Amino acid sequence: MLKPKAIVFGIGKRFSQFKSLISEEFNIIALVDNDVSKIGTVVGGIEIAHPNTVTQIDCDIIIITTNIISILHQLISLGTSMDKIEPISKPPTDFTIYVPGAA
Repeated sequence: MLKPKAIVFGIGKRFSQFKSLISEEFNIIALVDNDVSKIGTVVGGIEIAHPNTVTQIDCDIIIITTNIISILHQLISLGTSMDKIEPISKPPTDFTIYVPGAA
């Protein structure tokens, strides 16, 4: 079975904590960060892209690992559907994805 294609937004400490768990559930096809010093660098064989490229990448989900509210607003302003955005909300020992509007 094919894993859903994921973009991970926020490539810092929290991403490092969650990377293996995210990789178990998703095929990470792109990494994105607002830190211009990270853009163009390679992490785990994937080049970190500029946030403005998010809408050009064919994915099933965008996982936010940090600054959830500001990145959520940023993604919406770029035209990303809320259906594709899933912020991480728990520590890595209890991996779950927060779905806005879910109980």
